[in-house]
Amino acid sequence: MLLKLAKFCLYASIFSVAIVLPSTFFPFIGGKYYFFRTVVSLALAFFGLWWAFEAPVGEVLRRLRKLFRHPLFIAVSLFVLVYLLASIFAVDSHAAFWSNFERGDGGFQMVHYYLFFLLLLLTFQEPESWKKLFILSA
Repeated sequence: MLLKLAKFCLYASIFSVAIVLPSTFFPFIGGKYYFFRTVVSLALAFFGLWWAFEAPVGEVLRRLRKLFRHPLFIAVSLFVLVYLLASIFAVDSHAAFWSNFERGDGGFQMVHYYLFFLLLLLTFQEPESWKKLFILSA
């Protein structure tokens, strides 16, 4: 049940592009990344609860071992690490990590993109899940 809720949150994150909050100063930007961050954080919470209470013993470790061998995962992980290091050692590290309301990117958003990537790889183990995700995003 908890893994299905995590998958639902990941499917729902696709719809962040359709969010518009007219009451905010930047209506076409702020709502999108607020929604995306919230849904990815919920997916992480549900996945963590699934790992703690419902997952078979060793299942998550098996998935992680399989994941760490892929060159794409290694490349994306290195990119995120370099991005975070660049935001830490920037002239204004606070602005580089948290960004601003208008742009909504920065190290904090990059961490959420990385969590989204990681959760997709850990939860979508069967091709049907990927097909549903691609159909929803089209």
